[in-house]
Amino acid sequence: MKHKNLQIDFSFIENFPGFMCCKNSQYEYITGSENFLKISGHNQLENVIYKRDQDMPWCNNADLYQETDQIALEVGFSKMIYPVRSHSNKKYLFKSYKYCAEIDSTEQVIISTGQLLSVDVTSNNNCIISKDDLNYFNNKNERFMTKNPFMKLTRKETEVLYFFIRGYISKHIAIKLNRSRRTIETHIQNIKTKLDCNSKSNLIDFAHQNGFIDYIPNSFYSTNK
Repeated sequence: MKHKNLQIDFSFIENFPGFMCCKNSQYEYITGSENFLKISGHNQLENVIYKRDQDMPWCNNADLYQETDQIALEVGFSKMIYPVRSHSNKKYLFKSYKYCAEIDSTEQVIISTGQLLSVDVTSNNNCIISKDDLNYFNNKNERFMTKNPFMKLTRKETEVLYFFIRGYISKHIAIKLNRSRRTIETHIQNIKTKLDCNSKSNLIDFAHQNGFIDYIPNSFYSTNK
């Protein structure tokens, strides 16, 4: 999907497990995955465009979400575990990662991913996790692609690995990235060599264990491809 103002290709958004959504620098939603819409109680993306967390079913935790949005804008990345209250009043617990993506020199967006940890968590108040736990899980200074083994991969290799660890075979990755199947196989072989993995299953395990499952290649949302 392309947002009508920012002209960003968000077609990758449905490939992420859990839910994914995106806000502009004013903390307004500009797109979201199907799972995100289900939690918010909306059938159409148009119904959430330009809404803020204060307008959503999880409005009780809006200040908490905006705090992590601000961190993402300031340092490029934020990570925490936080509660979400759905439109049906179910309480979820998500592991959340937020990235600040620069679309151009004047526009930034916040891409949020959430992976479900538990459902219907009981609590005596609106915030399911204590402030100490939230502070523990929230790393304000971490940026995924600065201190990790995946730095040595090329842009195209990170794109291939993104789909590969989500169960896509070479044929389907080739279609996604508009490349030949042989080219994709070559990329996978090069990735294995660079990451010192002796098999595809070893590569998948390595990527999951080192956090690549939570990473979104910059080229997926950058206009400077």
